[in-house]
Amino acid sequence: MQKRLPELRQIRKSRVSFFYLGQLLEVDVFKSHPGLIILEIELASKTQAVVLPRYLPPIREVTDDDRFKNASLARHPHLFDILPSI
Repeated sequence: MQKRLPELRQIRKSRVSFFYLGQLLEVDVFKSHPGLIILEIELASKTQAVVLPRYLPPIREVTDDDRFKNASLARHPHLFDILPSI
């Protein structure tokens, strides 16, 4: 059984997964962080080229931004209060 730390909030999101040009795309819409939508791409290898659909334009790359990791989101229920305008 996993222990729940009191300082962490539950992350709630809906996920839609689909394939686009051989890439698995996952769109997470966060209910626990209104306004936050993250597109994840599962690639076959690190060298595979990323091709995004025109209808899903990226606003900001957050792959290496620890503030968007699940642990950070669980600690900061009001994420947009700690972020500069995106």
